[in-house]
Amino acid sequence: DNQHHRFATGLKNTFQYNDSLQTIENITQSWDTTALNWLNTLKNTYTYTASMKPADQVLLSWQLSTSTWQNLYKYSDVYDGNDLLVNHFEYLWNDSASTWDNTIRIAYYNNGVAMPYLTVEELWNLPLHRWDSVYQTANIYNQYYWLMAENTQIYMNSPGRWVENYFTSYGYSASGAKTNITGSIFDTIHNNWVVNSYQAFDSLTRMVSEKYSLNINQATFLAIGGTRYVYSYKPSGDTVSAIHTEWDVPGAAWVNNSQALYTYDLNSMIS
Repeated sequence: DNQHHRFATGLKNTFQYNDSLQTIENITQSWDTTALNWLNTLKNTYTYTASMKPADQVLLSWQLSTSTWQNLYKYSDVYDGNDLLVNHFEYLWNDSASTWDNTIRIAYYNNGVAMPYLTVEELWNLPLHRWDSVYQTANIYNQYYWLMAENTQIYMNSPGRWVENYFTSYGYSASGAKTNITGSIFDTIHNNWVVNSYQAFDSLTRMVSEKYSLNINQATFLAIGGTRYVYSYKPSGDTVSAIHTEWDVPGAAWVNNSQALYTYDLNSMIS
């Protein structure tokens, strides 16, 4: 607060670690401008498996009236005999019952390697006391276990089946460097994929050389707007130019909007 020359607000985080230097506690405090001290607000606690993988994370909030920590959320990871993640659970604290209530479960299916070939997200159906499927993502790899594509589907209760939703593909150079990422939504009218996002990476700097995002009308699956940026770099990674274009709906093409040019001094500082 510059007018009164004092701190008007602020946050402080205090951490504790185990012998393996993993965080086991993180307390967030806010500045009390009346009492001029720090007040507890949130606390995260972390536990780990015997092999030092994340097990449980609990989020608690400070109850000023009782000066105690109150459970809020809990996240738990479960691993198989090969130490591969097979389930992620999320819980909400039920204060009246003093128990954790199920909310989300994510199941990971793998073939003995660290990268799952299928991920399924489910929500807890409290009235029916069961897990209901929501999303599933199939991961496609090449012989080098590079992620080539992700196919996400939504479970529709009415037809009782999975339907296409989003598809992401990845391109690589011969050396394995990622060259591009393309995202597409499924056109339910024409039963094909419509590209709505794209990123390309500069081969030398590995930084984004082009990116765009298109707004797709979910009724017609036609582009109704979008933004695109094209970047150029020096070999050092310094940005040389950034061109901003907008999607022209009548012309169905990108049109220039603005351009930024950068120059540098001998110390690689923007001049």
